[in-house]
Amino acid sequence: MSTVEHARRVVAEHLLSPGDEIESVQEDSNGVLVESHHWRWRMTPAPVSTSDWQLYDVELDLFTDPPMTPYGFAVDTDGRVLRLDDRSGLSEFFRLAGTSLARRDIAILLTHYHGGPAHLLDDVTDLDRVVGPEVAAGIDSLTALVTETKGALAFCTWRVDADGTVAIDRWDVDLPEWEKRTLASHLPWRRSG
Repeated sequence: MSTVEHARRVVAEHLLSPGDEIESVQEDSNGVLVESHHWRWRMTPAPVSTSDWQLYDVELDLFTDPPMTPYGFAVDTDGRVLRLDDRSGLSEFFRLAGTSLARRDIAILLTHYHGGPAHLLDDVTDLDRVVGPEVAAGIDSLTALVTETKGALAFCTWRVDADGTVAIDRWDVDLPEWEKRTLASHLPWRRSG
């Protein structure tokens, strides 16, 4: 199935409102644009790729600030579609494809679809530029992207909340499940990060 066919199917089966129908599907340099009577969606490759699944972001083709979390879809070679922005869909994807995914790719998918507009913390010292070294030093359980024993994974993300302050989340992952907890919130944002 081609990317255009995937786009048509994903939008028709998962995003169209009742009574709405697809009017056109066009591929261009920015992805695939799917237009219905009421909406326009743009489908682009997700930030992670695998050999057995095609991963896509689908967003309404409009500007929002802050950007909306994209809809995420995985389509396997048999045409099975899983919704990655849905917890049960991403858990099923991890169950089916998890062992073939790099640990960083797992962290990217979780951050991208379930972290809000968050940033993966590659190195704990990266947080120094976001909230300052004194504030970062006081956050317990802070960890950069690490692989722990028995295939489990732990990492942290940071995000700017609607009030302009920074929150730090820790993710503990044991595929196909995960837990996200906030370590700190309402931290002053240095805005240089």
